[in-house]
Amino acid sequence: MNCMDTSDDSHFPVVSTQESNSGLSISIHPLVLLNISDHHTRTRLQTHSEEVNICGAILAQQSGREIDIINSFEVPLDPAELTIDPTYLDTKLDQLKQVFPNLDFIGWYSTGTTPTERDLKIHSQLV
Repeated sequence: MNCMDTSDDSHFPVVSTQESNSGLSISIHPLVLLNISDHHTRTRLQTHSEEVNICGAILAQQSGREIDIINSFEVPLDPAELTIDPTYLDTKLDQLKQVFPNLDFIGWYSTGTTPTERDLKIHSQLV
């Protein structure tokens, strides 16, 4: 599959339908998928809600054009603002850097069917 499947991405400028020709080789460790799935399922069961707002960080090792996504961790959201706590993120990244010096923060995740304004707000915090 070369692009994301969406129902109507015309009003979501962060979703591209163009095929990538960047030459990047990206691999995702199964632990990352399990972490995200567990985070989503646990939050959904705790809140008794079908729609949940979760966010997390993605850690990877890059060598040239090869990116190995190896780990991830949850980042708590402020329930009122739906923003992240930058102090928490920095502290957690520093702690993980001591244990896994080869891993770098390369991105973040959230779950849902389409990107939302909340996602764009979080993204602008992290850029």
